[in-house]
Amino acid sequence: MHLFLLHSYAFRLQEFACQGINGPQEDLIDMQGTKLLWSVKEAGNALGISSWTIRRYLAEGKIRAIRIGRRVLLEPAECQRLIEAGRQRIDWAKVKASR
Repeated sequence: MHLFLLHSYAFRLQEFACQGINGPQEDLIDMQGTKLLWSVKEAGNALGISSWTIRRYLAEGKIRAIRIGRRVLLEPAECQRLIEAGRQRIDWAKVKASR
């Protein structure tokens, strides 16, 4: 994945954490007004991937979730950890040579 895309995902994570994805909700909110937990759909929207991909990552153990009743919730930090795990060091000499 390109470095630019990873930075844009990280920016989107911060944006969603500050604004809330679906507007005001009755979910847990911390002192700064950000949501403490995201639904599978919200996490997928923040990362730009489908909720089914999030569910597959959960099944594969790539990310961890919190189950409250029937709800499956994720911490925003868990999504950030997924981004960090996907970061790759880009060898620009190889990129220029392939052109």
